[in-house]
Amino acid sequence: MVGKVSIAAPAPASTFGSMPSPWLASFLSSNGTLRERVDFGLAWHENGAMDYRGESGRNVAHDGFAGTILRVYREHQMSADSAFLQRLWPKVKRSVQFLIGEDKDANGLIEGEQYNTLDASWFGPMAWISSLYLAALQAARHMALEMGDAPFAERCAAILAAGRKNIVEQLFNGEYFIHKPDPKHPEAINTNDGCHIDQLFGQSYAWQLALDRVVPEPESASALHALWRYNFTPDIGPYRKNFKAITAGRWYAMPGEGGLLMCTWPKGGAEKGAWDR
Repeated sequence: MVGKVSIAAPAPASTFGSMPSPWLASFLSSNGTLRERVDFGLAWHENGAMDYRGESGRNVAHDGFAGTILRVYREHQMSADSAFLQRLWPKVKRSVQFLIGEDKDANGLIEGEQYNTLDASWFGPMAWISSLYLAALQAARHMALEMGDAPFAERCAAILAAGRKNIVEQLFNGEYFIHKPDPKHPEAINTNDGCHIDQLFGQSYAWQLALDRVVPEPESASALHALWRYNFTPDIGPYRKNFKAITAGRWYAMPGEGGLLMCTWPKGGAEKGAWDR
């Protein structure tokens, strides 16, 4: 949508109208600083790992890790030249290599322990984290090419090609993308056959950065239709009242409010999610 933005506070005559340059400069400066001083500064380790809460949370969160690689590419896209990427590229490459190392068989899906923004470790391949991983590989491929590192770009491209195939073959149930929990970790939280809100997170980020698709279009469209069909509700009240399979957790919407449910289980499986443990 294109339109005007109204600002309530009065402004000097010299600042009336739309002046994107000061805001853009501030945005780029602050985000670039976060990448250099925090993500690839105090949170970064020589093996490429990044702590997910800077100096506070000393462990990797896989979703945020992949997202940080994508944010580097975003900051580079909005920079006037390649100076920012040139400064960070050695560390970025090592971090991408760390992430690839989490994909033990280089099939484009991460199967092992995946700590994430829900403050828990999940196990087994899932579309939301693996799609972010594929988007990070796509961004890394572009950055490697710009930095003259063709062999690394080719490595990223090969794993990406495998992942685009495997995310459909292994995680698409014919309607939407699922999570295949590791049976060795029955205690771990999982969404199993559920329709999860973030299943296309990686494709969404790739689209925002004008990257080639990481999740094929037909399956993406089907999954989006499923989210609309199963997860959107104009009123959370009846769902809260009737859904009893999971009693733990916190509600972020009150009866009468609408939105997209984090996960629904139209094909069953909510009782297998270990959410109440």
